[in-house]
Amino acid sequence: MTMKKGVKKLHSATGPWLNFPNSDRLKSPEVVFTKRFINTYRNTHSDGMGIREFSVSGLGIADFLWIENKQCSPRIVAFELKLKNWQQGLAQAYRYSFFSDESYLVVPDKLAQSILPHLNHFDEINIGLIGFEEDARNYTNYRSPKTGRLVSPVARARAIKSLISNYNLGFLAKYCDSLS
Repeated sequence: MTMKKGVKKLHSATGPWLNFPNSDRLKSPEVVFTKRFINTYRNTHSDGMGIREFSVSGLGIADFLWIENKQCSPRIVAFELKLKNWQQGLAQAYRYSFFSDESYLVVPDKLAQSILPHLNHFDEINIGLIGFEEDARNYTNYRSPKTGRLVSPVARARAIKSLISNYNLGFLAKYCDSLS
């Protein structure tokens, strides 16, 4: 089964960004950075679907989620995008690893290069690091997490159930029972 390529947005009427004035939220540098990364990522990955601001209760709201329908199981990749505070972003990306196959922190490329001496922190908690050059619209994968390490089957099942109910991704239903 092929999936429709595109990016959907969850929480269009809710979310912490509603605390900001409307014009600020739409033009904030982090929102622009996120949208540009999503477009770049989507253009380099042909078979999948992206979702903005995906939440799993108790684990936070991932800035971007990419889902691919693989033959044996879905592949879910979570992304946290930060312009400055990479330590906070690393903690958030770690929470997303409870329900995703891979979790990444995405930062501007210059910041990513300054983080390289701290990659041992990423290795300890199995989080990937991507540097994104916003102007050039390309990214560098500095570290990929190891796959096949499911942190929490319960959180994974909750995420899949949310994807099924909110996005009509019925093909995921067969994976839900094997995780519960």
